[in-house]
Amino acid sequence: PEETFFFVKRSHGAFNVLFYANIVINWFIPFLLLMPRMTSRSRVFLLPVIVVLIIGQYTELYYYIFPAVIHEAKFGLLEIGTFMGFLGLFALVVTNTLSKASLVPRNHPYLEESIYHQF
Repeated sequence: PEETFFFVKRSHGAFNVLFYANIVINWFIPFLLLMPRMTSRSRVFLLPVIVVLIIGQYTELYYYIFPAVIHEAKFGLLEIGTFMGFLGLFALVVTNTLSKASLVPRNHPYLEESIYHQF
């Protein structure tokens, strides 16, 4: 179909590594690490997995966009700066939005019960 040309173009050369890295970072690592109940409920354990997923999402976008633009896989200051810029913009929007809203609902009948539920 139409998608075949898209992926065949990216399956040769240096972008082939990004294809397999995308599968490992965005699916295999979170699947294995978040399957056990203990690890999926641990806040200390979730933070590194979240960081890996954010980097994986950037890797996926890089894999989809850059082969059509630059035709060769190189990783430099432009890519790092773009990632840091979008990460900062994301953090600004999230913190600004969360500061305007109440994170705990008011007058909820089961609020007391849900706060002390096992995480």
